Amino acid sequence: MAVQFPTSHHEVALEAVLAAHRADASVLGVLLCGSLARGTARQDSDIDQLIVLADDEARRSDRTHTGPVVVEQGGRTEAGWREQFAPVPADQARAVRTALEDAGAVYDIIPVWREV
Repeated sequence: MAVQFPTSHHEVALEAVLAAHRADASVLGVLLCGSLARGTARQDSDIDQLIVLADDEARRSDRTHTGPVVVEQGGRTEAGWREQFAPVPADQARAVRTALEDAGAVYDIIPVWREV
């Protein structure tokens, strides 16, 4: 996935976060979503990512700073993400579709994103 970074801080932050995920054996994949994935990020945009985890015990959701950039991430198992997004109630379908339509895998040790 080619990412257009609004600032060098965003590029450095994403690389730092991905390096940490690659070093974490419980992380199977990372999906970049939100404005950075859509190519509409601004200087004040955060980095949004969904993480596929090997074990539900490692489930996480947090908001941190990497330098001046806010990083928001949520992590669940593949089954956990399937449960979260499908079936989606009709009144939420558009919001979920909009949030994920431009998302792309930025780290994937197995093809977990093809059907999530």
